[in-house]
Amino acid sequence: MKKIIAIFMIGCSVLGAYAQQRRVETAVRYDSINVDYRTRYTSSFWDNFYLQGSFAGRVLCAEEDAKMDFGDRLQPGFQLAVGKKLFPSFGVRLSGGGMRLQGWNTGKPGIYKGYANWLGDGVDPLKEYYKQQGIPTDDGYKQQIKYYEVNADFVVDLYNAFHKQKRFNRRWDYEAFVGVGFLHMCRWRGMTANNKVSFRLGGMVTYNLTSRLGVNVELAGVATDATFDGEIGKNRWFDSYVSGLIGLRWRVGRQGYKVVRLISQEQYTVLNNNISKIRREVEEISMPLVNTMEQGRRIGLLLPSVVFYKGQVEYNEELQLVNIFKIARFMDEHKERKVVVVGNTSGTDIALARKRAEFVKDVLVNRYSIEPSRLSVRVQNVNEAFNVIGYDQAVNFSIAE
Repeated sequence: MKKIIAIFMIGCSVLGAYAQQRRVETAVRYDSINVDYRTRYTSSFWDNFYLQGSFAGRVLCAEEDAKMDFGDRLQPGFQLAVGKKLFPSFGVRLSGGGMRLQGWNTGKPGIYKGYANWLGDGVDPLKEYYKQQGIPTDDGYKQQIKYYEVNADFVVDLYNAFHKQKRFNRRWDYEAFVGVGFLHMCRWRGMTANNKVSFRLGGMVTYNLTSRLGVNVELAGVATDATFDGEIGKNRWFDSYVSGLIGLRWRVGRQGYKVVRLISQEQYTVLNNNISKIRREVEEISMPLVNTMEQGRRIGLLLPSVVFYKGQVEYNEELQLVNIFKIARFMDEHKERKVVVVGNTSGTDIALARKRAEFVKDVLVNRYSIEPSRLSVRVQNVNEAFNVIGYDQAVNFSIAE
């Protein structure tokens, strides 16, 4: 009798394991279809423009300027710019600005460009100017420059350039740029007019106060010909100046991109066949809710969730985007609804949970064109609040009724 019972139990275990294996294999087959696609981001020509206005502090680095105090070399300036993000990872910018630069000459012999022919070799035009002003120059003198500049920059979004998951509505933006410019030095206080081509390299950090307005800080280095300050013959290959700027950035018009996934016709057919099979086997039901009470209101938790890799702000697109799509469709069908994107703190820290929630909100806004005003972000231990399990490392969605 005992042998019969033992054989029966073993048989049940084998059948149970076989059935479980069949269920797992089915789920894996549906969820792990390998799709070799290329992603394209498209937008209208008038999308993704921005304007910038900044105050600047600039320091000239020419032949003998290091002998002058840094505070005296630091001069005010400005910059106005218009830019456009062509793709999530890069864009272009056109800027103009200028104002003043200040350098130093110890009085050692040098030739000032444009003066040698009509003042004679060895004649220092700035000494002549200061002499007329009654200012002594025996111990050296200032070179006071008034100039204007026009620049064209190629700008790289450092986050999107190095992340597969592109984000567009981040709190912080980090960008680097390289460019060329045209410099015009005015005839002013003894200095002659001068035109030069320059090369620029720098970086920007922007803190976005809203989806439109941000505060940006910029640092740039500019190199140009050694005769920019008028002096030649002092064994220097180039002149340069460093700019530090702080200002505002305003995003103009529509922002974001339409995301297009390009796949082969063969894979498209396979995907359609699998979708048709799933539709035949799974009945479509209305989006379920788990309800709880909070401060006298009934709060509904929408069951689709977005599961992230542990400790990361990354997820499997093929498996998780369908859940974000369900929320987008729900919001399209219920225009009166506002949804809270909830970063679940169960099993993770608050900062990471908030980053994940912001990430999902960006996808809903930029990929599915959900109005930002209909979405808000918060962090919460969803497992405790709604008495559910299995939502660790996830972002959930709730609605207030």
